[in-house]
Order: sequence, then C-alpha cells, then structure tokens
Amino acid sequence: MLPNTLDYKTITIKSTDNLGINLKTTYTTPISSIFDFNCFSNNNNQKTQKYPVVCNINPNCEAYKYGLRVGHTITKMNNHSLEYKDVDTILSDFLYEKNNSKFINLTIY
Repeated sequence: MLPNTLDYKTITIKSTDNLGINLKTTYTTPISSIFDFNCFSNNNNQKTQKYPVVCNINPNCEAYKYGLRVGHTITKMNNHSLEYKDVDTILSDFLYEKNNSKFINLTIY
C-alpha cells in the first residue's frame, strides 16, 4: 500500500436487505429517513466532511456481516458519489437504487 492513501473497499448487499445503519454528516440537517439518520449534525465546531460517516450499525444486519463498521466513510452508492449530498438526496438515491437494483454496492473507507 502507498503511504497516505485510503484503503477503499466495496461491499455488496442485496437491495431487499435492511441496511441497519445510522449516518452522520456535518453539512446537513435531517428531516426524516428510513436510515434512522439520528446522528446527523450541523455543528459549526466540527470540520466539514465530504461524505457521510457510519455512526451506528446493527450488528445483526447484512452490512455489518460484510464488514461495514462505525467510523467507516461511505463515498459511493452503486458507483454514484455521495460527496456533499444532503439527507433528502441520500434517501432519494437509496430508495431509487433499492427499487431499481438487485444489489446496493457501498464504497467505503
């Protein structure tokens, strides 16, 4: 591995499976979602992050079984960037992919 490079990996989950995760961003304020985005923050004391970060995960869900953990950053969903996306957009993207794809591919580090 090259120094100072991120260790990206992709996990694949059936679109029929419950992700069982909570995400955190520092650039959005939640309204509602099926992700249970109760960890979102718009705290001005925090450094703004580019991508959502997993802040909670159900250890019985498929995403956990495939290696997703608290602290992982999700950069892409089905090869679409999540960079600076707000809660509504992430939820909309997730529902679209869940309804139109057999699998959800999450690129994480």
